Amino acid sequence: MAKDWASTLVELLTSPVSLVTDVVDVLMDTPVHERFSNSIKTDVFQDSHLRDLERVGTDRKLRPGTILRVGRTGFWHYGVYIGGDETVHFTSEESDTSEDNRVMRTNMSKFLGDAEEFQTLRFPKKVCGRRVYNGKETCARAIEKIGLGDYSFLGNNCQHFAVWCKSGVAISGQTVVVNGGESDSPVYRARIEASTSAMGLLGWVKVPDLIGVFGIEVSRTLFASNYLP
Repeated sequence: MAKDWASTLVELLTSPVSLVTDVVDVLMDTPVHERFSNSIKTDVFQDSHLRDLERVGTDRKLRPGTILRVGRTGFWHYGVYIGGDETVHFTSEESDTSEDNRVMRTNMSKFLGDAEEFQTLRFPKKVCGRRVYNGKETCARAIEKIGLGDYSFLGNNCQHFAVWCKSGVAISGQTVVVNGGESDSPVYRARIEASTSAMGLLGWVKVPDLIGVFGIEVSRTLFASNYLP
């Protein structure tokens, strides 16, 4: 959708109103997707140039092969959206960091948990010199590895897997570990074993995600309650 400078000007002039409504919504504990200021951003100011700067997604549609991340306590959880309200990700019945984790195909509600919003990632044309796969290829790579185990929080986690599906390189910007790419079998061979007690050290602070070092960045933030599969 073409950006409109008139919409940008209106947004700038009315920004104080948005600030006030933000405060009111927080005090009233209004759900994120029902907040007045967010409705303005997605409905009234969707043509504004400022929307690009703030990365507020107006397109609620998810496309197969998109890499997703959702906030958990202390870390980001990653997965591959494959269409039909389904995601392939490293998880288990108990948690996303269990020793029993394996690559599973689940519905989006399992992936999102109780999160109110989640994010999509934008990849450059190449990551670490490797060509980035298109959506169809990314889905095929993710589905092929369903059932894979050998989970390791530091060396073989959900982010390693999701980024590998898209780029062929197993990268985790949260643990700053790169485990190579396609030459490693079956996906990549993790050499670092993580202690589950390490999660206790994270507490409520989310570890930094240095994924941007590899040219990968957040593309959109979507509300969990109103995205379109």
